[in-house]
Amino acid sequence: SIIYRWDFLRNVFILLSAAWIGVLFGLYSGRLTPLVLMGIFATYDIIAVMKGPLRMLINEIRLTKQKVSLKTQPILGLGAGDILFYSLAVCYSVGWIQPFSHGLMCALLVSFVCVFGLIITILLAHYLNKAAAPALPISMFLALMVIIIFITL
Repeated sequence: SIIYRWDFLRNVFILLSAAWIGVLFGLYSGRLTPLVLMGIFATYDIIAVMKGPLRMLINEIRLTKQKVSLKTQPILGLGAGDILFYSLAVCYSVGWIQPFSHGLMCALLVSFVCVFGLIITILLAHYLNKAAAPALPISMFLALMVIIIFITL
């Protein structure tokens, strides 16, 4: 239907915008700022999802579904901020780690650990029966570890 098509286009636009903003932050916001942002927002993501505003939003959605008597289906949702920080980590490793061959290898490893961290997060949420789990902490801390290892080389 036409509504589905507009929702799909909106989601694609949001995804591409978040990825592009991550690229810009990763390449042009200095050498230390992206690393600090990744650490701070990964920590904030834990608080926001477990006890903060995102927890309240999830509870409201669950109550609305119960009132309307919809079946609750497990949904995997990544926010635009998650996509932004994944792309920030990859672009930072390409832009700031020298020589370029090390930066490229670091970017591939950062991409791998981001996906690996996301898989671990999904598995933890499934086995702990959590309705929502923060998508940034495991991925960002693994990415930071890889980046710091490559910086010290």
